[in-house]
Amino acid sequence: MKNSGTIAVAISLALLGGASGGAFAGAAKSNPPSKYTIDVQKHQRESLPFSDKRDFEEAKRGFIAEPDYKKIMAEAGNVAWDMGSYEWLLQGKDFDSIHPSLQRQAILNMAYGLYEVLPDKIYQVRGFDLTNITFIKGDTGWIVFDPLSAKETAAAALKFINEQLKTVLVNFTPDFEIMPGTKLKFPDV
Repeated sequence: MKNSGTIAVAISLALLGGASGGAFAGAAKSNPPSKYTIDVQKHQRESLPFSDKRDFEEAKRGFIAEPDYKKIMAEAGNVAWDMGSYEWLLQGKDFDSIHPSLQRQAILNMAYGLYEVLPDKIYQVRGFDLTNITFIKGDTGWIVFDPLSAKETAAAALKFINEQLKTVLVNFTPDFEIMPGTKLKFPDV
């Protein structure tokens, strides 16, 4: 299907909107979780090793900088990405409509900014999109993995890494397919 990725993202955001109590404008109202679901989630919280905080420590490792903005605007004037719209996840509360492991993963995904993964070799810009963009410094240039899902978020990540590392990466991938039938062109920045 040509727009299956966009549809999947829209459905995911609508579900999260219901879990957050309407954090997303226009999100469909959902029914509250059943007693059975609440009991299952409670059991999962009690039985899974959530006291182990190593994942959170590892997610912070290599942090270099965070931008002073949370919204990335599209050329048309709408919001392309808004990391701030997910801050409800950081309230420190359990949501009965979200499986505890999924909620934990969502909180881990709140890492935002530039991270050094391997000293002077591999960097990631996190939180600018649904995916993280990875930059690998090679002998003759840079290799880029997962170049995000919108040209505006990719351009913002590219600008941010250039500012932070005092380097110049331009048009690292001029035209590619994210999924069959979807093309993304990086702007000159």
